Amino acid sequence: MPRGWWWAVAFPAAILPAQVSTPARIAPHIVAEHVFADGLRLEAEFLHRNVSWEGRSYFVPGCLVVKVRFWGRATPIEVAPGQFFLQVNKRRDLLPTSPELVVYQMRRGYSPAVVLGAPGGPSIILGGPDPSPRFPGDPRSNPRQPPRVPDSQAQPETPEEPPLEVVLQQAALPAKLAEPPIEGHLYFPYKQALKGVKQLDLVYRGPAGEARLVLIPPQPRP
Repeated sequence: MPRGWWWAVAFPAAILPAQVSTPARIAPHIVAEHVFADGLRLEAEFLHRNVSWEGRSYFVPGCLVVKVRFWGRATPIEVAPGQFFLQVNKRRDLLPTSPELVVYQMRRGYSPAVVLGAPGGPSIILGGPDPSPRFPGDPRSNPRQPPRVPDSQAQPETPEEPPLEVVLQQAALPAKLAEPPIEGHLYFPYKQALKGVKQLDLVYRGPAGEARLVLIPPQPRP
């Protein structure tokens, strides 16, 4: 499988801010592990369409997100996103894409989101997409207008969100030679509904050998 190809596509210089909208409810995560003969361990966590980074969960539409982690030994190993592919329903193989392409697709028709708080726990939703005005001059159509507060009260400072491409790049699995632990997210383009995913396997082929990690086991027929 070619290595390094997914970084080769140029990305526009415009920065996409980490806009905020209401995400779908986060289902319990699925974790799988494979132990190689030399003691190296590969762990994979299926995050659905979310990226977990610095205590926050970012909703990434149009992608299936898997977080992987190598650990268990101190010998250096060469790691790259191109060593993985995702198999959906035993029929369709998905190759990982770059953070730049994920953001580019969002700019063309998706709205990224961020939820403050750990995945699966209490969350605070900030902001959201611009609502359409209900009538001329509707104040609700201008979400950037701060709420009115008495002059005696100080305005609370809103934490500044980093650009989304920075978040996805920082959270992505790096391509490098290093000693474990090494971890990061993989982004697989997938626009279909998640309910159509009946079986999901992450396949690894790299210097450590080969491994198949079952993220969603095959569903028994009724």
